[in-house]
Amino acid sequence: MTGKTRGLLLILIMVGTCFAVTGLSNYILHQVVLEQQRERLRDLARNHVRLIESIALHEAKAGVLGEDLLVATLDHFGKHPKTILNFGETGKILVGRLQEGKIVFLMGLDGGQAAKLPPIPLASGLAQPMARALEGKSGVMTGLDYRGVEVLAAYEPVK
Repeated sequence: MTGKTRGLLLILIMVGTCFAVTGLSNYILHQVVLEQQRERLRDLARNHVRLIESIALHEAKAGVLGEDLLVATLDHFGKHPKTILNFGETGKILVGRLQEGKIVFLMGLDGGQAAKLPPIPLASGLAQPMARALEGKSGVMTGLDYRGVEVLAAYEPVK
């Protein structure tokens, strides 16, 4: 092997090593950021649920009951400043319930705008995070939303 070939081989080994180290570093950084985002979403979902529950308790103490309690609670929750309800540029807050085997969306906040979403059959496989919350589970997952788009979502049941 000549000196020129040996030098070229060493350069190729160094470049390959740099690419491998850069790729591994980027992968690790991506995993760390993803985990931080998952924790942030989990905390935001819990905080929003506690806010809804606090508003409902306040309304109940004021004598509002039944469906009126639900309407008053969601109305007050939706009036909170956008900074409190912020889930980022693409984030959405959805509140729903199960009726006759369908997920019915009671409230959808997207940048402060209420959304009217059609009911989705529970067995459709759509709105997976909402379905889990309606089963009484809480957590963070990657799954299909109500549009059939894969999203990173936090879900939390409301009492």
